[in-house]
Amino acid sequence: MTRRPDVPHPERGGRAWRLALLVLCLMIAAGCSRTRIAYNFSDWFLVHRIDHYFDLTREQERFLDRRVAALQAWHRRHELPRLVAALDELDRRYADGLSGEDADWVWQQQGAFWDRLIAHGLPDFSRFLTTLNDDQVGFLANRFEENDGWLVRRAALTADALQRDHREWVLEVLDDWYGGLTADQAARIPDWLQSDRGWVQLRLKNRLRFQQDFLQLVRRGGSAAVLQTRLEQWLHHPETH
Repeated sequence: MTRRPDVPHPERGGRAWRLALLVLCLMIAAGCSRTRIAYNFSDWFLVHRIDHYFDLTREQERFLDRRVAALQAWHRRHELPRLVAALDELDRRYADGLSGEDADWVWQQQGAFWDRLIAHGLPDFSRFLTTLNDDQVGFLANRFEENDGWLVRRAALTADALQRDHREWVLEVLDDWYGGLTADQAARIPDWLQSDRGWVQLRLKNRLRFQQDFLQLVRRGGSAAVLQTRLEQWLHHPETH
């Protein structure tokens, strides 16, 4: 429907993004007011992002509004208590100093949260995909191309230019999260960073491959069960894709 204002979103990827999701959820449980506000509007934001990529019809939007609201209600009732318990356990572990075993525990926790979210949200998203028309698939292809611009630009940078770009991005993120860095802190950042052009180019290649495979999947169509099975495989075992 493209009537909502476009909200930019950060680049995300794989396990790192899922760990960030866990940290975000733990912050919610800890009572961060700004994050709590974001959580309370997460249903609207998710539908907005889907609309950004698919240009929803009114019927599709009504369906997603209902199902995403139900997903949020389930998450609030069942997952937030688990997050509180995980936060308490993390606090206990942190008091003794984090170990490799603790790191494994964090990954196990985020994996469990992620699996439950997939199990509850993917069936409805798969049903939604069966309602797409040809124009919406074309709209999605154009959105993919537009949103690749940031990564395409980075993949084309020289090693030195990529290092500078990476440094500026990290400084901006840290400044946003911690309310400003001292001059000494900002000066130390470059010594901790090592940009890798090969990794950036591989990331772009993988993204383009996934986009084409996803477009092929929705163009081919099929039942919601078929789509769900394929997407579950991609989400649970991304290395196979």
